[in-house]
Amino acid sequence: MEEQISLDVVNKNAAGIDIGSRSHWVAVGQTDDLIQKLENKLINLD
Repeated sequence: MEEQISLDVVNKNAAGIDIGSRSHWVAVGQTDDLIQKLENKLINLD
């Protein structure tokens, strides 16, 4: 079982964004339905 880590809420109206090379994760709350994964798309600029 994975250990749970708890942090104090500093601003309950703030979102968390994790920007990665393959995908971005956005969280606006602490439950799974408030977390979204956004895939990165390569755009040909030619």
